[in-house]
Amino acid sequence: MLFVVCAIAACPVLPAYSREGSGVAMSPDVALGTFEHTAFAARDDVPKEVAAIAQTTDGLLWLAGERGLTFYDGTTFRPFIPAPGEALSSGQLNSLQALPDGSLAMTYMRLGLSVLKDGHLTHYSKDIAPGSSSLAGTYHGQLWMFSVSSVDVLDHGTIRHAAEFSSAPRISFVAVDPRQGNVWMGRGGRMAVLRQGGKGFEDRGPVVDKVNHATFDARGILLVSARDGVHLYDIEGDKATARPYVLPVSAGESVIDRRGHVWLATRGSGVRYYPALPTEPLPGETMDHDGGLTAAYTYATLEDREGNIWVGTQGGLDRFRQTPFTRLVIPNGMHTVAVAPTGNGVWLGSENLPLTWLGAKTIPVMTAVPKMALALFPTGDTVLAASPKTLFEGRDGQVRQIASLPFDDFVGAIARDNEGRTYAFEDADRSAVAVLNGTTWSSIPTPYGAKSLTPAPDGGMWVGGRDNHLLKWGTGVSVTYDSRSGLSVGMVRVVAFHNDMLWVAGSDGINVLDNGHFARVTLKDHPTLDVTGLVFDRTGALWVHALEGLARVDPGDVATAERATSDALPARWFSAADGVIGSPSVIYAFPSLRLDDRGRLWVQNTASVASIDPARVAPAASAPPVKILGVSSGGRALVGSGPLPIGPSRDMQVDYTSPALGDPASIRFRYRLDGVDEDWQNVGARRVAFYTSLPAGMHLFHVEAGNGDGHWTSEAAVLVQVRAHFYETLLFRLLVVLALVLALWGAWRIRLQQVTSALRIRMDEREVVARDIHDTILQAAQAMVLKLDVMATHIGNDDERRELASLADYARRSVDEGRTQLERVRVESKDDFYPVAALLETASELSLQAPTEFTWRVEGKTVPMNPVVGGQVRAIVCEMLTNAFRHAGAPNIHLHVDYGVKAFRISVRDDGKGIIADPGRGRHFGLRGMKERAMHCGGSLLVDSTLGGTTIGLALPAKRVYLTSARKKGPR
Repeated sequence: MLFVVCAIAACPVLPAYSREGSGVAMSPDVALGTFEHTAFAARDDVPKEVAAIAQTTDGLLWLAGERGLTFYDGTTFRPFIPAPGEALSSGQLNSLQALPDGSLAMTYMRLGLSVLKDGHLTHYSKDIAPGSSSLAGTYHGQLWMFSVSSVDVLDHGTIRHAAEFSSAPRISFVAVDPRQGNVWMGRGGRMAVLRQGGKGFEDRGPVVDKVNHATFDARGILLVSARDGVHLYDIEGDKATARPYVLPVSAGESVIDRRGHVWLATRGSGVRYYPALPTEPLPGETMDHDGGLTAAYTYATLEDREGNIWVGTQGGLDRFRQTPFTRLVIPNGMHTVAVAPTGNGVWLGSENLPLTWLGAKTIPVMTAVPKMALALFPTGDTVLAASPKTLFEGRDGQVRQIASLPFDDFVGAIARDNEGRTYAFEDADRSAVAVLNGTTWSSIPTPYGAKSLTPAPDGGMWVGGRDNHLLKWGTGVSVTYDSRSGLSVGMVRVVAFHNDMLWVAGSDGINVLDNGHFARVTLKDHPTLDVTGLVFDRTGALWVHALEGLARVDPGDVATAERATSDALPARWFSAADGVIGSPSVIYAFPSLRLDDRGRLWVQNTASVASIDPARVAPAASAPPVKILGVSSGGRALVGSGPLPIGPSRDMQVDYTSPALGDPASIRFRYRLDGVDEDWQNVGARRVAFYTSLPAGMHLFHVEAGNGDGHWTSEAAVLVQVRAHFYETLLFRLLVVLALVLALWGAWRIRLQQVTSALRIRMDEREVVARDIHDTILQAAQAMVLKLDVMATHIGNDDERRELASLADYARRSVDEGRTQLERVRVESKDDFYPVAALLETASELSLQAPTEFTWRVEGKTVPMNPVVGGQVRAIVCEMLTNAFRHAGAPNIHLHVDYGVKAFRISVRDDGKGIIADPGRGRHFGLRGMKERAMHCGGSLLVDSTLGGTTIGLALPAKRVYLTSARKKGPR
């Protein structure tokens, strides 16, 4: 976009716009050149032929151009894209009208009416007579429109005909009075009114014909733009009174803004401007294409809610913005400006042009004072100015020499104290300040160099120097402050007074004198400042001008600083968007802020001057409501009324805006996505949010806008749903669980088959061994029993017979026990699950055959054992007990059982004669067999034998001994 600053200058400088005639006071505050002008053209994506402009309630600006409908949010022009399945009736739009419900009405060149609301179009083409229609205004939800032969109204979604004419003359205009809702019509040189609630139009006398446009202002003045000029009518109720003059402008749309300024869109002469509605036919001021307008042929005008004026032209769109600060139109090319406002004008010094005077007519008058007159000091209606060797006094554009200066170079600063003494110092040699008292010059030594001069309210002069040095001279008492007094502003450029307190500012910030010691004052977010100007206005507010910008501190915060200066002061900053363009010089022309006699504040930068009435500073405007423009994912725009679906791509882009049409750069944004962001993301002026790798689920996106002062508007929000990948769904999780269960079940089945197969092999082997033992050993033993029985019957000796009978009985029991053991080999019995009980029973039987005392002890809770391991335990311990009872010759035998958590332990201890740790005797199992069985079960067998007895202990790991279910519970 192009920023154009208009200016008037004396010849040979050409004016950027022209002013003709007089009769309206052209105050510098309201001249056309004081408005910030911005031209938007094709390079900004603005359509040509902008024939209509409207602003909807959400703040967006809508344009009807050569390629349809375009909207603007303050930063970007975007073409309107209808919702899927919808379309504009035509790309040739005729007029636009914003409605109170937030919708936008539009008419076409020949195809009727459409209304855009909440992103959707509703067409009314069939309800309106064929031909081109124009929108005339709204009142209480009614939308009025007209064609050459009819007047129609859209009333809550229904079209009805208010008037229809089947023959000439044609309707020339229709306008709706926004105060009472009366509808005014021009037709055939006559004016008629349809009163609110009336049945038909009533004649109200003659009116101009061949009208281009008609509109009301807020005060009820009807402007009718015709070929011969702009006609004005005062409307009171249903009465119209024509004003006796015509503005000599062939205009189209016209607008009288909230300040009373008049803007006329002309057919070929650019935009015509009046600072107020004239009382006589005056041409006003004009800006055309040569002055920076996008085109000389203009169509439409609009004042937006911020007070900006928009003009649609053949070449694009132009904006006129009245900034808080009024820019003074200075001669073109003037650089390093010094300003001195006086009672009836402004004096301007610069490094490249002579001393210049701008009076009430704002026509620059260049004086005989040469360039580099940067040392200016205003006093009432006069100004002191200096050139090398000469001191001047200026009044009403005239200057006169009042004294010669003792300098050969230009003057660094000049000032006059309350007693009429004039002070000055040479820019090249700052080691002394010259003082003119009457006609005599004297000198004040300044060993630290003079940089600024400030009259003291109680008389005398404050002289600021470099390196934190400040001197007061002229009241008979010299006062000096330096770093030992806490002064820490570097080069002292400005001295100010407020509430009997001394404020000092310079290259390193601001200090205030408190009880003889300087304290530092800082502004929020600006811990350091390179200050060139500091002044207190009549409201008590503090203005600070620095390289960092121009800031205003509220009076209440100033009072806080004067009481305690520890905290940074909140401040409102002004920039180019507010009319303060550029930055101040840090070498010449101090101070850069001045108050004139009326209390108006003047700001000088290197190439611009601006002013403001501090008493009329409006509060900082709040940010317009934030609006979400669209959401996209994977390069695809998402539309819909419910949660917007995101997927398969996990990225998301959200475009949002806050339609600040005048100063969009001042708007700040922050956003948050629930479930992703823990806190607000402050993104400054950026108007788009990006997210990648979003987690699945519902997420609510919030966005807020603010004006930078910490206050945020109500948020806008949009709900999105990130589609889950298949592996993130509940079904997938259930399938995974099912697969794991099936895998575990399959592994268990395989292991079960393996164990079953191994057990089957073992059982088969056992059965083979059992059959072999039965067929051999047991059969032989049975035969031996029979022989013993026979022998017992043939022996006559009773003792021998009884011995043989006893031997036969023992053999018989051994055979029975062998058969029992073989049966156990074939089928697992309860004794394999609980071997300890069987062992106690065996020990009891053995104790009956020997004079031995048997004791036992069980520790822990008895739990079932793995039958395979239990059978081995029973066999090993049975062997221990048998050996102890039959071979130890022990009077005492003790069995100890421990159902431990980590291991199962069982031992047999006797106090007999002991044994030799022999691997075994003959073909019996013996100790070797017991050890082999223990190792096979994953355990160990410990034998401890002495002449005083034997202890044999078996230890097995719990995980091998106990059944699984029992192991989970754990023995105690």
